[in-house]
Amino acid sequence: SADSEFSSLTMAHLKERLREKGLPQTGRKALLIQRLSGVENRINLDSPDFVFPAKVRRSVRRFVGAGKWEMSKVGYHVRPPQNLSRGIRNPLWDLAECGDIDCKVYRFCPGCENIRPDFLDYSTKQIVEYVKDEPAEGIIYLSLGCGGLHFDWQLLDRLIHTQDVNVTQVWLVDHNYKNGTADHRRVFLAL
Repeated sequence: SADSEFSSLTMAHLKERLREKGLPQTGRKALLIQRLSGVENRINLDSPDFVFPAKVRRSVRRFVGAGKWEMSKVGYHVRPPQNLSRGIRNPLWDLAECGDIDCKVYRFCPGCENIRPDFLDYSTKQIVEYVKDEPAEGIIYLSLGCGGLHFDWQLLDRLIHTQDVNVTQVWLVDHNYKNGTADHRRVFLAL
């Protein structure tokens, strides 16, 4: 089994292999072995592996608040701006939405421009309505087939920072995240 393949490795070697794959290196040896073999994909976003500096977080918040957030087509995807003010790389540029011009919710298709923003408003309203009478323990957010995660970031950002919804866990289920890669690490960082 894959577990036995990695069980003889030292912690230092396990962490080195995980670092090469762009995966978190925190946790017990058994967890690192599972993560390396692709069996365990949970990550703790509070770990040092997944925390952006406060300066970058403030820059993103200012850029969004200033209305400078313009999406653009990059290859097959639609992405947020690549750079923020003062040359800071936008960590959210790694998030995307579908850029298929035949897709009925393609952001730049004439007549479809408001589908995504309207669905974001609707989703926010429904969740806020649901949690207003619930205990303050918070909600667990689950997204199935979530792909590039831009919508998920928009919704979570709005729920947490605008609506003060307590989100205790985020579960992202998509076959693309099995056996994570460095690209997926950047996406999780952005989220």
